[in-house]
Amino acid sequence: PFTTALEVGAGSGANLSFLSRLLPSCSTVGLERSSARVKATEHYKLLIQPFKSTTIIGEYSELSTFAELSHDVVFSCGALTYVPKDDIEDVLRNMVRIAKKTLVMVELHQSNPYFPGQSEGIFMASSDLAFGGFWLRDYKAALGKLISESKITVQKIHNPIWDMAPWREFGSLITVDLS
Repeated sequence: PFTTALEVGAGSGANLSFLSRLLPSCSTVGLERSSARVKATEHYKLLIQPFKSTTIIGEYSELSTFAELSHDVVFSCGALTYVPKDDIEDVLRNMVRIAKKTLVMVELHQSNPYFPGQSEGIFMASSDLAFGGFWLRDYKAALGKLISESKITVQKIHNPIWDMAPWREFGSLITVDLS
């Protein structure tokens, strides 16, 4: 079990709300870039008592302010697909640095999706997504630069909750055992 969790890209707080119900003794923190989405967390705070979560408005670069090994689990759910290519290595490095036990990511993953000269992944334009596109990356290879690939597991999600083409094709659960 874990007692502290950090969500990178917390959105409106739905995942943090679920964790608060599932593990009431777990202290959760979310980092979210959109102030409008953070404001929406107030809805969950009214519905879930006690809601032991704090959501911080900030860019993912602010992960560097979190202490090393400060959270048992660090997770993301569809947020890293929007992290620019110049920032993804720092974001992943900080997520690994902060996580004490486990890193869990639900992201768009494909082994070796690169074209020659495209080591950061491929940007895919899509009308299915609100942001107009997403980054398709090989998270096992990217994380393998930071830790042993033997600690990284990638599982295809066969029935994604988001019924959009990219998630049906590339949706994956990526876990990293850091214990």
